[in-house]
Amino acid sequence: NTQEDRMLGDIVLNSSDIVQTVESGNLYRARFNKNKSWYQTIYKPIYIDGKIRGMYFVSLKERIGRALKAIFDKRKYFEDGYAFIMTKEGRLTIHPKERGMDYSKTIMFDKLNKLDEEKGTFMYLWPETELTDSWYLSFKYEKSINSYVCIAFPKKEVFKHLNNRFLYIIFWFVLFVIVFQFALVYLNSNRKEKIKLVSKSIAKIAKDGRTEKLGDPEDEYGQVYSNINLISEKYTMLENYVNKLVNNQLGMNLPDILKNDVIANTLTKVDKKLIRADKLEKEGDKEANLRKWESDGLSKFIGILQQHTDNIQELSYQLVNNLVVYLNANQGALFFINNEKVNDVYFEQMATYAYDKKRLITKKIYPEEGLIGRIYNEKKTIYLSEIPKNYIKITSGLGELEPNYLLIVPLLLNMEVYGALEIASFNKFEDYQIEFIEKIGENIASTINNVQINTRTRKLLEQSQDQKDQKTIVQSKEVESKSARR
Repeated sequence: NTQEDRMLGDIVLNSSDIVQTVESGNLYRARFNKNKSWYQTIYKPIYIDGKIRGMYFVSLKERIGRALKAIFDKRKYFEDGYAFIMTKEGRLTIHPKERGMDYSKTIMFDKLNKLDEEKGTFMYLWPETELTDSWYLSFKYEKSINSYVCIAFPKKEVFKHLNNRFLYIIFWFVLFVIVFQFALVYLNSNRKEKIKLVSKSIAKIAKDGRTEKLGDPEDEYGQVYSNINLISEKYTMLENYVNKLVNNQLGMNLPDILKNDVIANTLTKVDKKLIRADKLEKEGDKEANLRKWESDGLSKFIGILQQHTDNIQELSYQLVNNLVVYLNANQGALFFINNEKVNDVYFEQMATYAYDKKRLITKKIYPEEGLIGRIYNEKKTIYLSEIPKNYIKITSGLGELEPNYLLIVPLLLNMEVYGALEIASFNKFEDYQIEFIEKIGENIASTINNVQINTRTRKLLEQSQDQKDQKTIVQSKEVESKSARR
């Protein structure tokens, strides 16, 4: 089509799925977006003398989107609700306002992916700012277009709609009862007093939703009185149920009197969906808090590693001190590998920290000794909830106590051990904390490697300078000796 954008000059890499598929002799079909339009494409190998020498490329613009958009734009859900289509990758193909936008980074899309279902409903916050409202998203995955067909509508409009429907039902029911009572008045004029009482009660129900409990006469009006009392009682219970849902008091049990009530059963379904949406929301908040905790921690310790690179003792103490505090642990120690002598490799304790006290205790541990030594050969994290007796004690104002948990993490870089971190605590270490320390261990190992290289370089330069100075002194003495002989 000469009226469409051409793709002359576009390059398809040999490493791409397209080339790999065509070179294997197969057709490659795909769907892509260009200039806010979707295209269906097909690539077919070209054979010359029995060998693949190139490929055909045919691309057709999808027209169904325009027709669907017109249909979707006409549909309204409640007052502000709308329908849209979003691809499996999070791009909006049909949307009343944001067509073509990428939602893959939103919390809403993250929740949708975690459900891993073909259809369902969940609650989310939109827009994702401090000033936001709760919305419901009802979706269905359509395989033919590899996209989600979605309907979004505000939570507050759902309750408004439920209240309006409930009042609508009550209105017609009350109207029916009133008409019925007028018929009784017309047929039985001698029972005006009872009818007057019934009418008064119905009017009060229509106005306030409830009335005072009526007596229980033994004539034919007994059933009428009982029904009015039942309507009043049900209305009161339904009102309490709706108020609890509005106040986010979920998971309530229906009274027996409402078990067969249509409105009550509908509210129960809403209750269950709100519980599920609330659970997903809390799980999302927990994951967000863990990601923030890890991100803040990485920034903090990378900043520490960038300081004190000229003072390895101070750097060691700052690392141990801040790690113990950040993990809410009780004691820690940092060991570096000393391999200056090939035949004498050992872990050297650089710094310890316990109960806000800085302790610099020189200690050597060889690769075949204890848990620290085990790290050198196994190159794996050791996590113990049953610690060998007298292995380690934590000193505090209450005396010496044995910790409940011990974590030893190797400082690895390219599978080479540069040291080890030992942290003891009365509290259990969570999986995300252990993973965090292992990540920090890689950064510490990298810093140790750089410091060791710089230290060796500095020593070599100093030795070279000393040799040069020594040679200059010898030469000066020789010159002076020759001058004296003359």
